[in-house]
Amino acid sequence: MLKDHCIVRLWNRGWPFLLLACLVAIFFWQSLFLGQVLVPADLLSSRFPWKPYFPPDFRIHNHFASDVIDSQYPARAVARHIIHSGQLPLWDPFTSGGRPLGTMPIYALSFPLNVLLWLLPLDASFTLVTAARLFISGVAMFAFLRELQLGKIPALSGGIIFAFNGFV
Repeated sequence: MLKDHCIVRLWNRGWPFLLLACLVAIFFWQSLFLGQVLVPADLLSSRFPWKPYFPPDFRIHNHFASDVIDSQYPARAVARHIIHSGQLPLWDPFTSGGRPLGTMPIYALSFPLNVLLWLLPLDASFTLVTAARLFISGVAMFAFLRELQLGKIPALSGGIIFAFNGFV
């Protein structure tokens, strides 16, 4: 009887998190289950030296995500290489004759979830870090709204809306 009561209480507390996790998994299903990568590599079709290798009618899906292929993904790849060679990723020697890497907040190399970038293959970890950030933002907003005394449904709605807004 006590065991059943604990399971019911756990379900009553945990169902919003489970629902949010399911929504994130559905949103990222192609990346999580089919191995696709969250990098807009189709943008390379508009740039040299890759441009001649794409057909003229090739369609780019998102013209606004160029920072991922221009800086985010390469910086993480360089940092991963430097860490695996046993050094701290403070300097990128490959870009423009060198530039700061570990000190630039845009790369977020000290972000705790980025540990996955160093432990797992870069393509898979790039997706997992993005999905985890989305989940954590939804959970944090849910917790914040519950702290403001909102019910579970309005708080969960707020968490979902915040997690899946365009800026996150």
